[in-house]
Amino acid sequence: MFIIDIDLSGDATHSTNDGMHSRYNLGHVVMVRSVLCSLLGGDIAGCRIGIITPYQSQRVRLERMVREQVRLQPNRGFQDVTVSTIDGMQGKEKDIIILDMVVRTPQIKHVGFISDLRRLNVALSRARDGLILIGPGRTYVKNSKGKLIQ
Repeated sequence: MFIIDIDLSGDATHSTNDGMHSRYNLGHVVMVRSVLCSLLGGDIAGCRIGIITPYQSQRVRLERMVREQVRLQPNRGFQDVTVSTIDGMQGKEKDIIILDMVVRTPQIKHVGFISDLRRLNVALSRARDGLILIGPGRTYVKNSKGKLIQ
């Protein structure tokens, strides 16, 4: 497992609410694009890669990014990459998973969706060969009972 600890300054570290109780973060989209380009540039087939995120709004933005990369760089494998929410990947696997851990704003004192340990288990168990976790590492710490807290 690889962890990319995003340490963006200010509000770029945290997500925005889309008004529909879903979260997104464009800074994370840029980081996922960079990782995805590196993987595809290293001769890993797009069909082996999945990108998952807890929130529907982030999934939509990640799909847009992948479609834009297909347009800009045809025949690089972007068209074969799977983008899904964590719930949408339940029961499915990919060789390599990029897990985009969109986090809530500092004003909200919990990590939201990912504090459900069943969903966290689904998120962490979708990769057969490699998991790349993207998010601000210091946001996730354990309490005395092993639960994720902010």
